[in-house]
Amino acid sequence: MKIKHTLCGVSLLALLVAGVAVFAGFPAHLDGQDANSQASPDVNDLFAKRAALVNDSDDFNKMLQSLGTSSPNFWLESQVADSASTGTVLIADAIWFLAVYEKMQCEPDRFTAKGALKNRLNFYSNALGAEADVIANSLAVEKSPAMTQSGFRIRDDLRAAKDKMDSLNASLK
Repeated sequence: MKIKHTLCGVSLLALLVAGVAVFAGFPAHLDGQDANSQASPDVNDLFAKRAALVNDSDDFNKMLQSLGTSSPNFWLESQVADSASTGTVLIADAIWFLAVYEKMQCEPDRFTAKGALKNRLNFYSNALGAEADVIANSLAVEKSPAMTQSGFRIRDDLRAAKDKMDSLNASLK
């Protein structure tokens, strides 16, 4: 028994040493960009909107888990959680497209990418609007005031991200 315990301790120590060696051996900044490069205010704004959505979604999911399947509106509340998750992915995709576009330095490539970016921003904006509408419809019959309030914060986060994408799209002439 003591040998087994010692082997387990040695294995954990070896794993810890290997983990430290891996983290020390690889640079912290692997994406190929200059470590001093800064994201644009638009990218930062979308990051902030995504962070707000994630926080509100986490709060909603905690309440949903505490209610469990005993809630009479569990299916509708699950739709709200799904819409929040979808919105998080859509915003992250928009951030990626916008950041890539902003880093482009070749004008012909930027011109071509601008059309794709406008298309994606329009698609994501429409999808976020649709997800916000799903939430509004789902919460119309919600009985729990806390779930309703939390759900409406998620809806407002989605609409704020949609408005930002519409604004970005309008600015890309």
